[in-house]
Amino acid sequence: MGIVEEFEELKPILQEKWLDFYSKNKTVILKYLTKSQLVNYEFIFSILISLEPNLSVIISNYLNVCEYLKIQPPTIDSLLNILEITNHVNTLDKQVKEREEKMKNQLIEHPSPLDEFRNKNL
Repeated sequence: MGIVEEFEELKPILQEKWLDFYSKNKTVILKYLTKSQLVNYEFIFSILISLEPNLSVIISNYLNVCEYLKIQPPTIDSLLNILEITNHVNTLDKQVKEREEKMKNQLIEHPSPLDEFRNKNL
């Protein structure tokens, strides 16, 4: 599997893990982001590496390829853009809300016609 495919495969996993982490730790993240004058992409990147160990392996492989080809690897903020990881609070809040609605709709199961049959035969 090539590096591009590895990034593409990892992208939805990282996005979900980042949303989970954000939704569980929103107050701390918001305090950190409002206290810091600059958006710290390294902060987000380090969280992603701790959430998904495969990311460090893929990044290491990618850096080796860049070194071999003698090209400059992208900056961390560019890499987060490639992975479609956002740090914008409004976007994150919207994504969390959409995901919660989707999960809520999936949890609503309509009774199966077999349920009544099963209950009668027990």
